[in-house]
Amino acid sequence: MPRGSSPPPPPAAAAAANHPHNSHLDVAVTCLWVLTPLTATISLVIVCVAMTTNQWLHTEEKMTNPNYNGTGERDYLSKYTVSGLWTLCYTNRE
Repeated sequence: MPRGSSPPPPPAAAAAANHPHNSHLDVAVTCLWVLTPLTATISLVIVCVAMTTNQWLHTEEKMTNPNYNGTGERDYLSKYTVSGLWTLCYTNRE
């Protein structure tokens, strides 16, 4: 072996370097490097919205109408709810 040169790689390492699945692994690692900070940032934004606003969840609940006699279109009553971390407000619309 000439002076200053590195020894040849072992046969197993040479075969692993040319293995076709290494490119899939590289793509997966690259995706994780991109997606991890992205999802962390999105999570932080969602938590900040939940902590600072009172209107981050708007829901409508359909409840059966106890006075419904089979005629008309009011067999369900709607209950609208707006909730946040600090408050819960609801209105009953007729």
